Amino acid sequence: MPCYIDNDVKSATRAAKLFGFGQISENFIYINVGTGIAAGFVVNGKQIRGSHFNAGEVGHTQVGVNVGVQCGCGRMDCVELIASGIGFDRSARLLKDQYPTQLHIPEDLGDRVDVKEVFALSQKGDPLCIQLVENASQALANLIMNLVRVSDPDTVVLGGGIVSDGYIHTKVLEKLNPTTIRFVKNGVVLTKLNPDFIGLIGAGAVAMREH
Repeated sequence: MPCYIDNDVKSATRAAKLFGFGQISENFIYINVGTGIAAGFVVNGKQIRGSHFNAGEVGHTQVGVNVGVQCGCGRMDCVELIASGIGFDRSARLLKDQYPTQLHIPEDLGDRVDVKEVFALSQKGDPLCIQLVENASQALANLIMNLVRVSDPDTVVLGGGIVSDGYIHTKVLEKLNPTTIRFVKNGVVLTKLNPDFIGLIGAGAVAMREH
């Protein structure tokens, strides 16, 4: 059988373009905040891929939130190491001695902290978890504002497991500067598509296009 392949976030962006907010916008950014962070850009109805198909690796962007965490790319405090699933884990391990906490931090480095537990404890006043959520929401807000200046979208769509329950999305919205995002007329919104399947939907769309 014919087989086609694409990056997971680029596939999710294609799904958003064909079946989500792309139905009302030809200029949007899809940002996936899950295990890692990456983005897809649609400009004038076309998805941007780059000379090496590497466009959108925005997780390796410094966003002015200083935690002191070293990224595998060689830089310090990349947004992915603060606001993704990996980032919550790395940041929690780095900051655990600075803030009292009830958060379970696995001794095995192969296991990660549970971000849902971080969110739940932050709402109960856990000092470490409050700081983790504050850092992550500010980092995401800064990332969004930086990207808005790059491609001038009218919509920013957020997807991925970290934002899908809406908790951190609300905190990100509070940190967005109204002047910076004044042309994002459709807002910074959560995806209309099921975040658990948006990549799969997009992968199906790749096959639809090619075949």
